[in-house]
Amino acid sequence: SRYLPESVLSAPKRGFVSPVPTWIKGDVGMAAEKLLMSKTAIERGWWSASGIKALMASPGRHGYRIYTLLALELAVRMFTGGTMPLSAPNATLKDIADAA
Repeated sequence: SRYLPESVLSAPKRGFVSPVPTWIKGDVGMAAEKLLMSKTAIERGWWSASGIKALMASPGRHGYRIYTLLALELAVRMFTGGTMPLSAPNATLKDIADAA
């Protein structure tokens, strides 16, 4: 109460809007598309290039689906690539996508 006005302190609760669709419209979406459309990902057969293109055509509508597929793809790459990583990756998402 020392730092915030009363209108903020007594305001009703509100939900939190996730920024995922906005992320997918930007750099995260570009990296996701590269990773999900990579030869390795497509050859795995879990999704198709045409399906990813359709999702990427409407990131506002399909942002959470794209983000979920991105998380799955990163996990598969991280945990099925041979040895189990002992620490968090130090590469950026863009670096990982560019190497795909």
